Amino acid sequence: MLSNKTLFLIALTTSMVVAVLLFFGRIDQDFYSFYYIGRGINEGKEMFRDFPDNKGPVLYVFFMLLNFFFKENTRLAVVIGNGLLDSISLYLLFRILRDFYGIRFEKKASVVFALISLCLVYKSFSIGSLMGGIYSETLGMIFFLSAFWLFKSRKFFTAGLFFTFSIFTRISFLFFFPFFSLAPFIDKEKQGGLSIFIKGIFCGFIAIILPFILSRNFNDLINNMLIYNLNYGYTAQRFQLLSLMLNPLLETRIVLIFFFISLLVVITSYKKNSKSYSLLLFYICSLLSWQDYQTFVADSPGPK
Repeated sequence: MLSNKTLFLIALTTSMVVAVLLFFGRIDQDFYSFYYIGRGINEGKEMFRDFPDNKGPVLYVFFMLLNFFFKENTRLAVVIGNGLLDSISLYLLFRILRDFYGIRFEKKASVVFALISLCLVYKSFSIGSLMGGIYSETLGMIFFLSAFWLFKSRKFFTAGLFFTFSIFTRISFLFFFPFFSLAPFIDKEKQGGLSIFIKGIFCGFIAIILPFILSRNFNDLINNMLIYNLNYGYTAQRFQLLSLMLNPLLETRIVLIFFFISLLVVITSYKKNSKSYSLLLFYICSLLSWQDYQTFVADSPGPK
């Protein structure tokens, strides 16, 4: 069996290699918007007061750090950021599937092949047929997968903290709370952990909003993260809560990612020869993903 360090190095290498495509393709304008906000924060401006946007403060802190290290080298920033973030998510996802859902491969070559295939599938959500970049769900997925991993490891309080970070990256992650709230009914050994998990969420929530309260920017935070998102789906104004839940999910890659995970879980749970079926699914999805990459390179006008 490959060591966890080796697994991460494979995920990192594969993710970085695929991310190099961003040197040649078109970058999503959202990346430049977030990067501009990050630069403004480094210059002493307020993230919501001076730069109104509907994402969470954790995302802008990340882009503040990204801008701090890469300055005007935006192409290098998006390649390194995209490759690094996705590699962490891939590593966490593979560990969850292996450690908690029983997807195991006896041969090292099969592990490497499965991890590379999973990388190709996952990267197709951040490097699509038209453009690529670093998205709020790219960062938020790391926090969510970390929370899920920690929760399954019975580290409930820390899991709550990480789940809060995902919400304050992109608020639509809030609607994945049932993943945790239903756990006591599915897994009896996790009973009692939900209350500790909620305490972690509460502490994380206070830690994040307290600086905004002290700096008198709390209203700006609420107006951008909550009010703006409630009115985001203009086609469903009469059902604003439903709009808040559905539109951000349907327009992003989150649903696709969890649909893929659900397939793997179902296959592992109900198929006797789960390894073969899972490997086949990895392979089919990787082939489909490469079609996105080929279109991405062929249709892109090149670096700007």
